[in-house]
Amino acid sequence: MMRRMLTLACLALTTAALAGGAGGPVAPRPVAPFGTPAAPRTLPATSLVKPAQTWVMNGVTAEGEQVSDTYKLDAAPPKWDDGWDFEAEDMGMVSYDPANKNVFIGNITQHVVEEKPLHICLAVIEGQQVRGLLFAGETEEINAELNKLAKGAPEGALSYAQLVQVVKKTGVNAGTCTFTRK
Repeated sequence: MMRRMLTLACLALTTAALAGGAGGPVAPRPVAPFGTPAAPRTLPATSLVKPAQTWVMNGVTAEGEQVSDTYKLDAAPPKWDDGWDFEAEDMGMVSYDPANKNVFIGNITQHVVEEKPLHICLAVIEGQQVRGLLFAGETEEINAELNKLAKGAPEGALSYAQLVQVVKKTGVNAGTCTFTRK
């Protein structure tokens, strides 16, 4: 599942680069492989991430810069696509996969439309805590780092400690981030 999250991130960045600020990017929708279980119809009531919530992504880039982005999730129900995809007002998307305990957070819309610095957080859920890797910089640089990470990432869900080990093993240039409900 970590590879799915990395693929989603790369597709989102490619889409953002192609959009060139023309009305914002279109969220990528990778196709599920044949034989995958049927998608859930509704978000479980016990879900950690829910519509209309506000979350804050705080992080430190690999270069030591502090960043903070606020994600106000739309009140509309999320769409299922191998994870729950939420739209975040003026920011981009948040993709939440409770089965594999990971979250993809990216200010892609803000980056494309407002030309703000790009921040991508690939996070894992451990209990009620969400923390992970922060990628910041130009689209091409982030894409290159995500591709390196994808080559070294094993299949399946990873703990935060395992994710950090993959980063060290692959030499990926990433900072750290947390995703906290406000």
